Amino acid sequence: MFKQIINNGLKSTRFNNTIVRNFSAKNNLVTAFTNELNFEENEYKPISEEEKKVFFKNTDFEFIESNTSPKMELKKSVNDFLVCISYHARAPIPASEEESQQEQGEQEPGSMTDFQVLIQKEGAISGFMVDAVVIDGQININHVHVCDNVQEFHAKHLSGAINADVYDGPDFQSLDENLQVSFVDFISELGVTEEAAAFIEVTSLDKDQSLYMGWLNQCKNNLL
Repeated sequence: MFKQIINNGLKSTRFNNTIVRNFSAKNNLVTAFTNELNFEENEYKPISEEEKKVFFKNTDFEFIESNTSPKMELKKSVNDFLVCISYHARAPIPASEEESQQEQGEQEPGSMTDFQVLIQKEGAISGFMVDAVVIDGQININHVHVCDNVQEFHAKHLSGAINADVYDGPDFQSLDENLQVSFVDFISELGVTEEAAAFIEVTSLDKDQSLYMGWLNQCKNNLL
């Protein structure tokens, strides 16, 4: 009987120690989240509202975003065309990866942000979806998709559900040079310019930082 009592006592002690360790780990995690959040908030430099106002005034774009979504849009109407630039938040290149590229002499772009331009005649559902990327402030077009339903095609594009059995035209760089230049001029007149590219780059990074801080705060609160 005495042996059983002693064994039960040992089990209880081990269990209590486990509880103490678990709560200690939780407290350490709360502290880690708090410290990281404080650091990020101190380092965070949001885009000034004045800079945004200047961009909106110069371009007539309407900026659509949500505090909880990584998706952002720039919309406006130009010469009977509805134009929507759609893009998402993106994280900056990790410092370690950037240093590694420099050490190896690799000429990788320092900044790259994917975006799509949806172009429709007012009242129409068909049109173009331009798949493009901003690389260090420069716009590069990958593909021009012609769509019967632009919004539907865009949704499928983002989800990776494009039908590979349907011909959708050549890569943009393989087009005749005059055609490439003409199309670039066309989207420039619609507002897809270097100024818009700079806005896309800056806001995609800013949105990622804002969402990351919100995530840290939510993680911490779920432990309290």
